[in-house]
Amino acid sequence: MLESLNDKDAPLDIERAKAVADVAQVIINPAKVEVNLMRVAAGKGTGFIAEEKPNGITGITRHVLS
Repeated sequence: MLESLNDKDAPLDIERAKAVADVAQVIINPAKVEVNLMRVAAGKGTGFIAEEKPNGITGITRHVLS
């Protein structure tokens, strides 16, 4: 579906564009909630957003100012 956005031979009609925007919101909104939870809970999320550590880093210490 997303590939059809760049199809110059068959431009996206309004209804399909709205559908794509709605699907995008379904993906974006839970991510926003997860980021807000991580802010409030000192970096502890639900796992929706995976926390990857760069090579050689074995742990992360977060300092929160209150």
